[in-house]
Amino acid sequence: MSNCFNDDEYFEKVFDSAKNRIDSSDYKKIEKAFELAHDVRKFEIELFWKRGTYFWAFILASFTAYFMLFEKILGDKCLTLCTLIRFPSLSKILLLLLSCMCFIFCISWVLINKGSKFWQKNWEAHIDVMEDLFSGKLYKTILNTETDEFDKSALRKSAYDYSVTKITTVTSIILMVVSAVLSIFHFILLFLNKRFCQFVQNNEQIFAKILGILISALILFCIYKLKACKGNLEEKQKQGKWRQRK
Repeated sequence: MSNCFNDDEYFEKVFDSAKNRIDSSDYKKIEKAFELAHDVRKFEIELFWKRGTYFWAFILASFTAYFMLFEKILGDKCLTLCTLIRFPSLSKILLLLLSCMCFIFCISWVLINKGSKFWQKNWEAHIDVMEDLFSGKLYKTILNTETDEFDKSALRKSAYDYSVTKITTVTSIILMVVSAVLSIFHFILLFLNKRFCQFVQNNEQIFAKILGILISALILFCIYKLKACKGNLEEKQKQGKWRQRK
C-alpha cells in the first residue's frame, strides 16, 4: 500500500516533522498526542472488560437455556445417538435454534475481543514510538521473566507476563468452536431418521471408521489453515507497520 510506512517515518508522516528537526511547537503537539494515546489506551482496556462482561451474560443465558431444554427433552432416557434421533422434530428445531444463538453470541464475542485488542495495541504502538521523547523507554521496558522470581507454570504462585486479553480471546474462540460443532450436529440431526439409527446399531465399526476419517480430515484442515495463516503473516510483515486512513 502506498500509504504504509514504518517507525523511521512516523514523526514525518504523523506530525509533518522529522524526529531530528522537532521545534518547540511540534514538541508540544507531540506531547499532547502522547498523553492522549495513554488516555485512549486506558479507555480501550476498560471497554474490553465491560464488553466481555456484557457478552458473558448473553452466552451464559443461551447455554443455560440450551442445557435446560435438552435435559427436559431427554428426561429419564439414556443419552445415545439413537435417542437423539428419536427426539420430536419440534424439539430438534428448538435445540438447533438455541445452539445457533449460542454460536452467534460466541462469534460476536470473539470478533469484539479481536477488535478491542487491535485498538489497544494500536495506542500502545503509538506510545512506544513517542515515549522516547518524554519518558525514555519506561513503557517498553519490562521485568525479565527468565529469572527465578517468575515461573510460567500454572501450578505455582509466581507471577508471569501472561497476556490476560489473549487468554480471554482464546477462551472465546474455544466457546465459539464448541457452539459451532453443537449447531452443526443439531442441523444434521434434523435429517436423520430411525433407518439411520438402525444402520448405526448394525454397523457400529463402519460408522466408527467414517467418524474417525471425518475427524482426521478436520484436524488436517485446521493444520493446513494454521500453516497458511503463518505464511500470510510473514508476507504481511514485509509491508509497512503503519498506514493512514483516507
